[in-house]
Amino acid sequence: MLAMSRGYSGELQRVQSIFVISNIYANAAFCTRSNHGDRGAAPNYRCSGCLTSIVWIMTRSLHPAAGFRNHQIRLILFGRNVHTPVLCHLPVNGSRALNLRSVDLNLLVVLDALLTERNVSRAGERIGLTQSAMSAALSRLRELFDDPLLVRFGRGLELTRNAEELIVPVRETLERIEQTLSKKAHFDPAENTRSFSISASDYAVLVLLTPLVRALATEAPNVTVHLLPRARDPGRMLQTGQADLVIEPSELFGDAGYPSTPLLSDRWLCAADAQHPHIAKDCLTHEQFLKLPHLVYGIGMDRQLNLADQRLSEMGIQRRIQITVESFLLVPFLIEGTPLISLVLEREARALHSCSKLKLFEPPIALPDIHEAMYWHPRHTNDPAHAWLRNRLRDVAAALV
Repeated sequence: MLAMSRGYSGELQRVQSIFVISNIYANAAFCTRSNHGDRGAAPNYRCSGCLTSIVWIMTRSLHPAAGFRNHQIRLILFGRNVHTPVLCHLPVNGSRALNLRSVDLNLLVVLDALLTERNVSRAGERIGLTQSAMSAALSRLRELFDDPLLVRFGRGLELTRNAEELIVPVRETLERIEQTLSKKAHFDPAENTRSFSISASDYAVLVLLTPLVRALATEAPNVTVHLLPRARDPGRMLQTGQADLVIEPSELFGDAGYPSTPLLSDRWLCAADAQHPHIAKDCLTHEQFLKLPHLVYGIGMDRQLNLADQRLSEMGIQRRIQITVESFLLVPFLIEGTPLISLVLEREARALHSCSKLKLFEPPIALPDIHEAMYWHPRHTNDPAHAWLRNRLRDVAAALV
């Protein structure tokens, strides 16, 4: 690694084309080199001014004992008053500098879009470039990384292993740059422009995000919210920057170390058609619950069950599961006019009160309540705009009865 304001005498480990960004304070107005006491050690570079962000790109370096294939580390410096990147070419061990003039921040933006969309046309639409421009940029990226990055598989494109490993560092690099260059002391939702991506189940969209959308329509006219479906691995969505917020049951998200705020709790009920031929009374017996066919919620190829169905599975309760669906909101419509029964959440049933052809029962087996919470990556904790969104969502949740 390269140390700032201090000398470094360790060894460089082998890395594959990585992007790293760090924020530093320093004491000079420009980049200077000072002599290092240890023979053969990397020179000490000091950079400064106000808060400065440094993106450094080191391409396919080898352990010093084996020599270096590429002999340059390029620094891209950004200061609060810097509008154009300052490029510093740092020779390693006195070797000839590698020509990396084709590397610029635009390529990082293109790479991030390609890694996210995995499609050249959609990536171009995402960042406002034509397909020919995207193809040209992809060629430059492939040359830079000495890797195809995207390979044809069937009718689509898949990421190579090296490309998969670049998703997180590239996204974090761009987010840190954006935060540095557009740092604001506060966020005014009535005036400022911002976009957010929120991953949530359709249940959370109905109960929590619908009132939020109504509020933002008047309070934040320049704010765009992208509602994303619930993911099998919500933590990865936060890590890769695909989602700014994730709304998940705390019982399912687990202790992954992400900051979070509790939003609401809900309880499970059992739903059936109002004219169900085998449920004559206003209660559902244990025997009927086990005997009747069930419709259950499942997500992903492995059909990850909801909290209630997971609990039943853990208890060893065998049911006749006839239908699975990756939607909470479709359940009432699918069981109408059928002998199916299903577990639904009370807030969902209340919001879908128009489904008058259904009736609700207390489940004959005790099931744990569900506790929805919002999660975010710690890099967003001190972002004024992100903090405003979290506070607004918390207020919406607190207003629910």
